[in-house]
Amino acid sequence: MDMEQRVGRVHRFGSVKSIIVETLVLSGSREERVLERCRAKLFLIAKNVETDPLRIERLFSRTMSLIPWEELAELMAGEDFGPLSEAEEKKLAKLVNEGFRRWQESDEEFRKQAEIIQNLRRGNTVEDDLLHFVRDKVKASELPGWTRQVLISNGNECGSCAVEEPAIVLELPDGSRGFIGRDAGVGLKAPEGIEATPQKLGLNHPAVADKIREFVGWTKKGDRQGGRPVSGVARIRIDERRWNEFMCLGDLPAEYERGAIALAYVVRRLNLQDPIKEEVGADLVCYCLPLEGDSSSELDPVKTADLIRLIRSAKVIRNLPDLKNKEKLIKTENEIMERLRVTQPGKPTNAVFPIVAAVIEIGD
Repeated sequence: MDMEQRVGRVHRFGSVKSIIVETLVLSGSREERVLERCRAKLFLIAKNVETDPLRIERLFSRTMSLIPWEELAELMAGEDFGPLSEAEEKKLAKLVNEGFRRWQESDEEFRKQAEIIQNLRRGNTVEDDLLHFVRDKVKASELPGWTRQVLISNGNECGSCAVEEPAIVLELPDGSRGFIGRDAGVGLKAPEGIEATPQKLGLNHPAVADKIREFVGWTKKGDRQGGRPVSGVARIRIDERRWNEFMCLGDLPAEYERGAIALAYVVRRLNLQDPIKEEVGADLVCYCLPLEGDSSSELDPVKTADLIRLIRSAKVIRNLPDLKNKEKLIKTENEIMERLRVTQPGKPTNAVFPIVAAVIEIGD
């Protein structure tokens, strides 16, 4: 059995610990000589890339796993039990070189993909935001007794180990179960007597996505006739201490001390040039306007998330706000939307959807 098969079987067994795969060979055998020659040739190839003995051993293991085992086995099963012939040495050198090249290619591709993942725009939604939305708006209820495994660093070369902690599993209105958070790739542990496997809940989960669509104006997915968009300006009140903290962290000018008008938009980036039209990204953009005046301040993604959380926990006032500078505000909002709609040549088209307009008052 080759290296990849052995590692693959351990993975399928659900191991969450670091695994060392040992290859046993008979001392003094031709197999031992072939592996020794492989190690010596790889050292000559990689000495300019790596000098640490432990890392070279790891490189040897990874390179050997990429060498076709049947070709290596032919050399190990040769008739002559003595030293390798010149032809066999050349064949072995070719195999090691090809294995090392495959490792370099796979390592380079892995690093490229890792960089892409690191640079992904994850947004500022955190697990607590999703949990609050699913509980409050989707009307899901939390189920007790579930646990999950998470990987933590154990501070040595072996990498990480798994620990068990409570998991957030919820029952949705349709009776299905979902969980929020990570499970270390090995699933969740259910309470005794329960066999159902919960699905991972995210913004793309049908129940969550449908509720989001409802809150931005449409009651059903794809239904623009039956759904009635919510329009108008909300009036809310935020605790003075929390608002002052937000102002300090957001570096807002003093004209916002008595409150503000918050405008939030979803900007969807649409690729309309290719035969297959598709959405290639979306952003939540938020502006603050002073209660008096016609200036505006665009918030960065972190402050946008902070403001949305403030609005989420604010007290709603039923009486409509008295906007003294209504005409200026309408003009400012129109200018903001025009800026957001601007599309650069050759770039995806921006589609702008206003989702929040709220007058923020400060008080207890």
